[in-house]
Amino acid sequence: MNEALFDNLKLWAPLVLITLVVLSMVTLRSCRLYSLRGQAKSHFLKACTPKHDKYTCQNWIYEHHDVCFDLCTELQRTGLKSSKYFTNFQSYEKCVYDPKAYKLSLRKRRRR
Repeated sequence: MNEALFDNLKLWAPLVLITLVVLSMVTLRSCRLYSLRGQAKSHFLKACTPKHDKYTCQNWIYEHHDVCFDLCTELQRTGLKSSKYFTNFQSYEKCVYDPKAYKLSLRKRRRR
């Protein structure tokens, strides 16, 4: 009886361990993304309010392109697009639909 139980444990232990590792990785990644989104949203609101010019907003987008697509998608999904804060949302939409092209256009603009 004990040998059968031991053999069963040897079979299931690696699967349980792998499952725990994968779950912890997914949880950590989602927490990190959530944190980045929160930080990015607050910084975006500070950089893109009406008192700032459009270049401040575009520079912010350029510097944070790594979270840009994710954040833009979330903002569109939650309906914040029509919020009073997003006066420069056209720039943000460009970033959503083609982030690489937008990044290149900003890079070219900076070289001039």
